[in-house]
Amino acid sequence: MIAQYANSPSADAILLARKSWTAYFGPAIFGVLMLGIATPVLWALSQIWWVPVIFGLIAFGWLVVHVATIHSVALYVDEVGVWVYSGILPWKRGVRGVKFRDIDEALFYKGVWAWIAHSYTVKIAHRFTRTNEIVLTAMSHGDRAVGEINGRLQALIRDKTLTG
Repeated sequence: MIAQYANSPSADAILLARKSWTAYFGPAIFGVLMLGIATPVLWALSQIWWVPVIFGLIAFGWLVVHVATIHSVALYVDEVGVWVYSGILPWKRGVRGVKFRDIDEALFYKGVWAWIAHSYTVKIAHRFTRTNEIVLTAMSHGDRAVGEINGRLQALIRDKTLTG
């Protein structure tokens, strides 16, 4: 199996990166628009009191789930490969990743905003297929994570311990 799937990271996995504070901009804007503006406007214009209440509850529920899902994303590394744990709902929660033997390269995208916020897009490229790549946006200190992954990959290549 090219990419591994499980319910939780292995016990010896090392956490490399989590989502940065910049990942929460979208939900914050959504919360201000839906809860701070749309719900009060709907309350003022609606003839039926429960319509804005239901709208506000749905918007708040979506916001909580979305923020918790962003918070759940974590990039791990162990002796086998690189793994991403994400999800809060049972049908979305799990670990996916790429084994070291199948990694082509690990890289991060540079830019002024990324440098200022220390929030990078991280890409773990697969040697054989693009469908099993790991691409994570807004990862806190993703540059350090990529350095750690590439260092481990180079050590495995140098020691000739990668098996195909």
